[in-house]
Amino acid sequence: MESSNDLHPSFVSPFSDNQARAYEIDYQVPVEYQMGMQIREKLPQVNFSTLNEDTLFFLFYLFGNDYVQLSAATELYKRDWRYHKEERLWLTRIKNIMPDHKYDTYETGVYCVFDVQLWRKTHKSMRIDYDKLDGKNLKLFFFLFLIYLFFYYINRSSIETTTRFTYIEISSTTICACYIV
Repeated sequence: MESSNDLHPSFVSPFSDNQARAYEIDYQVPVEYQMGMQIREKLPQVNFSTLNEDTLFFLFYLFGNDYVQLSAATELYKRDWRYHKEERLWLTRIKNIMPDHKYDTYETGVYCVFDVQLWRKTHKSMRIDYDKLDGKNLKLFFFLFLIYLFFYYINRSSIETTTRFTYIEISSTTICACYIV
């Protein structure tokens, strides 16, 4: 314990029997390996409205924590797919089939669900609590992510900057965004 060397990077705690998972380990990726950031402006823009649903699911799960994931989620939302936060799956109503029971806070019925393990759409009977569905604030999250990207690119440049503030209202939520000119 008195060694100056770091412990193994997957060591969590002396009280834990499990190792840290890969996504729990904080590490810095060298700039040389971040090719997406370097060539992003040179690539043509993807028109997500022309992609089929299987491709959108692929992009959503492949590009985690990226604007591609948010764009794919936005397009799935436009196509009446909803993300269930607790079950961690995408679902939609089956065409021409109404829910068995519909109440103010939830509904029950058979839904079309995208199964990530099987990588196909299946039918599942379930109860859907409306507050457990994501998607209402998707545009807000997308906007905040764009602000994050903006700050990321600005901080990488060595241009002399001044700070300005702007207030943006999105669906009755006011956001104070600081941008650098």
